[in-house]
Amino acid sequence: MHTPDLFDGRRFDAIDAGMGYAQRLGFPEQVPERGRRAGERLPHDVVYAVFSLGVLPVQMLAQTRPGTRGAHSARPRRSGSRGMRCWSRRLAVTGAAAGYSSA
Repeated sequence: MHTPDLFDGRRFDAIDAGMGYAQRLGFPEQVPERGRRAGERLPHDVVYAVFSLGVLPVQMLAQTRPGTRGAHSARPRRSGSRGMRCWSRRLAVTGAAAGYSSA
């Protein structure tokens, strides 16, 4: 399993803080580009599993990278207008995307 870190090791207690940092990195262009570059270093025979902002680069890699076996995305459960507030406060929001090797 590979878990490229798109946010330079930073962790955030709130979505707004994480999105603010992503914007300072150059979101929406630079965060997906970081993920794409990280994915290019993975073996070719992979299934991508991704969470949150990692969806953008994984979709690009899954559609264009030879040898991709599949992709799966996950996101926190939404609850009406509360949005991400139902996400567990015990878990930090990160910008990690994971590629699982099938070998």
